[in-house]
Amino acid sequence: MRLPSHLERLCAVSERPLLSSLTTAGVGGVASGGLVAPQDRAALCALIGFFNGASISWRPIGGGSNILAPDSGIDTVLVSLRAMNGISQLTDRSTCLTVGAGTGLQRLVSFCRDAGLSGAECLAGIPGTVGGAVKMNAGGRHGEMGRLIEAVHLIDCEGSVASKSAAQCGFGYRRSALGNLTVVEVALRLTASTPQRVREATEEIVEEKKKTQPLSQRSCGCVFKNPPESHAGLLIDRAGLKGARCGGARISPKHASFIINEGGATREDYDTLIDLARTRVAERFGVNLELEVERW
Repeated sequence: MRLPSHLERLCAVSERPLLSSLTTAGVGGVASGGLVAPQDRAALCALIGFFNGASISWRPIGGGSNILAPDSGIDTVLVSLRAMNGISQLTDRSTCLTVGAGTGLQRLVSFCRDAGLSGAECLAGIPGTVGGAVKMNAGGRHGEMGRLIEAVHLIDCEGSVASKSAAQCGFGYRRSALGNLTVVEVALRLTASTPQRVREATEEIVEEKKKTQPLSQRSCGCVFKNPPESHAGLLIDRAGLKGARCGGARISPKHASFIINEGGATREDYDTLIDLARTRVAERFGVNLELEVERW
């Protein structure tokens, strides 16, 4: 990836990284377009403006969760948001935070715990970064990202910054209306508590998830959305597929909506198990499972 000289000084470039090393699922071939990491928001705006003007295809990447990349690789340029990782507590509104899109969710959870701010406990145990969590409204039965948001700061395809209120983001179950806009920072509103109470609540959620989810094993996170009035993992289990294998991939024996990489799994392995689960559940229960994971 060759950048103009003024952008070369503001961005780090990795040539042809493996997608398997950039994603939590651990699958995917070469990103032949390269990985570009701008050093700050201004550099990101300039970079996106350059890509738009030069008609260069690109897409943002954070922690690499909720992604299944192709074994054949991609030629799209990947833009890392990892440098946008600051957390600031507003001095005049102590329950409000500004958080960069590249901030890891578990770092945010730990910050809130230590600051005695309640609300982010619902994100405990979820992989990935804040930007991706906003775009997909990540969460679980304890709460969702969208409920914490006061405003989202975004960059459009031309590199211009805009802001949207939570109401304008169209948050729903594992979705938002943010489309192709790139999240760079969010303003969160939390609730005053004490470090001890937040720590206890966080630990309770983590312990619960450890018992029911394969947190210590490599995966892309939850593969399927829960259908109305049911649970995807329960339906897959009742269809007799919990523990099913294909190559290096396996439907988790702990939670059947997770597919784990037990070593050497490929995207084809994941796709085979996904298609099997969807087909079997549709045949047995008449339910069409919708993907939560994004297949590139």
